[in-house]
Formats: sequence, structure tokens, C-alpha cells
Amino acid sequence: MNFRSPHMHAWLWASVVGVLMLLPGDAFPFPQLGRWLPQTFEGWIDKVEHLVAFAVMVVLVHRSLRASGRSQRPLLTAALLTLGYALLLELLQLVVPGRTWAPADLVADLVGVLLPLPIISRVPGS
Repeated sequence: MNFRSPHMHAWLWASVVGVLMLLPGDAFPFPQLGRWLPQTFEGWIDKVEHLVAFAVMVVLVHRSLRASGRSQRPLLTAALLTLGYALLLELLQLVVPGRTWAPADLVADLVGVLLPLPIISRVPGS
């Protein structure tokens, strides 16, 4: 197993995000993550977590697709795969105790996927 492989990075990150998003609400390992923030930001920390998670994921999936050479449009493919995964995880939260479906989370996921695309598109071969 090559842990330096772009494929492994993408799979590991997707696994970590999936596990954290599907943990029951009371089992989340960082319940007070945003405790140090002013109360103004209290409701936004969750959205920032979603945005960052999927921004990193789309970059890693794109790197993996480029390394494999199997996709003729790795940028579009990475965006669609990552968005599909985000939607799947959001829907699966409907059946996880302590988790809820939140359209705002899906919007944060979408922004996270779209935000890095202009930068990634400058990479030759994207």
C-alpha cells in the first residue's frame, strides 16, 4: 500500500469525512470545536467545516484522477464525484441518530466543491 499515492490521499480523506459526517450526534469527537469563537460565529462553524472538508476533497480527487490518466475531464469529473459524495452523505444523515438533513450543509458542501475549481483549472491537464 503506497501512502504517498494521490489515490490513497483521496480515499483516506473521503473515509475520514464520511466517518465524521455519519457518526451519531452524541459520538462526535469534537463537540466543542467552535467554543473559542465569538457567539456570532457559533452557527457558522459547522458550515465552515463542511466547506473545508469538500474543498480539500475535490482537490485530492482531482489529483487522483490526473495521476490515473483515466479521465479526459478530471476537473469536471472530480467536481461531480465530490458533489455526489456530499449529497450521499447528507442524505445518509437522515437515518443517523442525532444527525439531521440540513439544506444549508449541502450548500456549504457545494461552495466547498466550487471554490477551489478556478485555481485547480489553472493546473495543466485539468
